[in-house]
Amino acid sequence: MFAAIHIPRPALQALFIEKPGMRYQPVVVLDEAEKTTTSKRDRGKLRVLEISAEAEEFGIHRGMTAVQAQARCDYLELLNRSPRAETDLTETLLDCAGDFTPDFEDTECGTCILDLGGVAAIDRDALRISRQIHERISDHQFFPRIGMATNPDLAALAARACRYVAGAEEILVIRDQDREQILSPLPVGLLDLTPEMSDLFDLWGLRNLGELARLSRADLVERLGAESAVLWDQACGTSRRLLRLVRPVAEYSGTIELEYEITTTEPLVFLLRRLLDTIAARLRSAWLVAARLSLRLDLAGGNRYQRVFRIPEPCADVDMLTGMLAVHLEDFEARSPVTGITLQAIPTRAGKHQFDLFAAGVKDPNRLSETLARVEALLGSERFGVPRLRPTHHPDSFEMRPFHPGKEPVCPEDETLLIMKQLPMRRYRPRRHVLVQCEGDSTGYSPAFNRVQSRTQQGTVGDSTGYSALKKTPPAPAQQTAPLVILSGDFKGRIVDTRGPYSASGSWWEKRIYWRREEWDVAHENGRIYRLVKEKGEWFVEAVG
Repeated sequence: MFAAIHIPRPALQALFIEKPGMRYQPVVVLDEAEKTTTSKRDRGKLRVLEISAEAEEFGIHRGMTAVQAQARCDYLELLNRSPRAETDLTETLLDCAGDFTPDFEDTECGTCILDLGGVAAIDRDALRISRQIHERISDHQFFPRIGMATNPDLAALAARACRYVAGAEEILVIRDQDREQILSPLPVGLLDLTPEMSDLFDLWGLRNLGELARLSRADLVERLGAESAVLWDQACGTSRRLLRLVRPVAEYSGTIELEYEITTTEPLVFLLRRLLDTIAARLRSAWLVAARLSLRLDLAGGNRYQRVFRIPEPCADVDMLTGMLAVHLEDFEARSPVTGITLQAIPTRAGKHQFDLFAAGVKDPNRLSETLARVEALLGSERFGVPRLRPTHHPDSFEMRPFHPGKEPVCPEDETLLIMKQLPMRRYRPRRHVLVQCEGDSTGYSPAFNRVQSRTQQGTVGDSTGYSALKKTPPAPAQQTAPLVILSGDFKGRIVDTRGPYSASGSWWEKRIYWRREEWDVAHENGRIYRLVKEKGEWFVEAVG
């Protein structure tokens, strides 16, 4: 047996508690929260959310704009929604429901469903309990409607349908033998329809629940999807579901106010373990584990330090949780002594894992996380993690992101992304700065330059030396001069063939990070292939092939 408490026009009735003088005046509630700064012109475009019975007599209906509603009634009162008043209404409704049963659901604003399975029988005590619920809600100056039935959705539908059934003013009890007779003439608008579904039913000519129930359920689902099956079950009164019961939120936390100040790590870890012993025992008694830990340290002088720790594998193991906090506190430096400790565990259900027989998995994620935390403390957070390429064409542009053991890198689905599109070369890190002589530069090497330049322009150098791997793109434009000789470092010598330049630039909209580079793949006289890069007038050897 289920009972549904429904307060019609909840936003309006919540405002009437604060403004009782408007209860019998034409009033509409606009779809905008109170204290919202809206100009008078824009306020007229707001839609009407709820209307009073007196406003209905003037032909005002939901969905109208405020200007259209005022055009039908000169002295119409326009009110904004009050979230605080609606919250008070919901709390009052739930408090009254808790007086009758501990099992109830906060369905929506103004509607609450009670499970009275162990409290009363529908044939014997339905009307008596319904009157008691109605009286209790009415004492708070609300006007509720009560529906009772053998399933939650049917009870909620009965509460909304009170005014459509003769003889049922504010209380309607639907028994299984009377279900079809009562539901058939009810308007289809009593269901929770989306605007699109409402327009479609109106186009089909469906006016009441009986017409909807006479349709084939399978055909309806095939045309409109799974949500139409729920509407069909509600129209027939056969919908079955579990209530989302309201339960008080249990807090798994502990606080210690110190009589003396702590300046070292050992006593702090000792006190944290005491708190964890208590919290873990409470978690295990509720068959829960800790998903995160929230630590707050009260410092002398009124300052506070807060940190949330994510547990890779949620658990209630005191030794593991204490070790995780101790690792963090090893490198923690407080500006002032600790005067108070607050530790809270965010609970969750324990997960179950079945490891693959032929796959290597992380057997103890918490121990791995502790090891990674120690490595991060040694190297620094900026040097620890997983490198991810940034969305730019700048070479070696990456960022470090946190490492999560449970997430493996995803292989690109497009196989073409795995193909090396450039000449494979070994990178120099850091790259080597060199001096380079280019075409047209004036140095003492002009005879050699002229010979190499002549051979390069004729296109015979690449063919005679066999550097076929340098075939890439068309040659460089005429205004960009090719490198001829490397004058410094271990790479000193003539360049016998070139391919390039391959120009790239980015972030041109911001001068601070603007970059521009020019790449050349060159064949050296020593038989090697190098990648030369020119940035800001400087030359570098970036890779060797």
